[in-house]
Amino acid sequence: MKKKLIVLLINTIAFLPLFAQRVPQVPDSVRRKYKVMQLEERDAANAALAGKPRAGIIDFSKYENDSLLRLKLIQLALAHSAEIKVSDANIDMSSAQLKYAKSSWLNSINAGANVNEFVINNSPSASFFPKYNVGIAVPLDIFSRMKKDKAVARGNIEANAQMKENKVFMIREEVQIRYENYKEMKEVLMLQQESLEYDLTANEAAKKAYSDGEIKLEDMNKAYQVYLAEKAKLVSKRRNFNAAKISLEEYIGLKILDQQ
Repeated sequence: MKKKLIVLLINTIAFLPLFAQRVPQVPDSVRRKYKVMQLEERDAANAALAGKPRAGIIDFSKYENDSLLRLKLIQLALAHSAEIKVSDANIDMSSAQLKYAKSSWLNSINAGANVNEFVINNSPSASFFPKYNVGIAVPLDIFSRMKKDKAVARGNIEANAQMKENKVFMIREEVQIRYENYKEMKEVLMLQQESLEYDLTANEAAKKAYSDGEIKLEDMNKAYQVYLAEKAKLVSKRRNFNAAKISLEEYIGLKILDQQ
């Protein structure tokens, strides 16, 4: 019985390092190693943006809350939308058509005048004929045609205005969806960075435990494989975040600067 207890204690002690390797117990310098990598990446991004005109950049950190930032993004998306610009142009053309329809009756009226030839020749017979003639020709359908043209122009204005309103609604919805996707990918990336930092610490602890003879090479390799797997996930998460960022930038027409 005593031998079984001793064997059990020995096995328990042997497995303790395996459990402990996931617990960050290394100096802060190891933990700072990954933080330095993050800071270097951020500095590199800021340096790349430094040479670009500030007019083409939106700094998310300048907005006090999420609601203000959303409103700004919607405003930028609407101003950048080619569909909205086309809708505005169509409304302007319809308004011009309405203006033309209101005054089109002037083009339909023909006026004419002539002078009697006897008056020109100063003939005595001029007193027997009208000295001059004046005439105005008005089409019978002028008012009905003008009414129809104005109705068509007003209908075009209403139709184009409704189309613009629908496009505004769709743009407001789309920009918020892209912004939510951007925020989600950013949060996932931050969580993955924290997870990788944790596994980096565990990997360094496993190396130290192996050098001290506390664990086997196989156990150290397991910790290293876990670290590599988390690092591969980080690459994928960063790619998703960059894709979401590019998608939002394309929609608002500005580059995003976000250091939070």
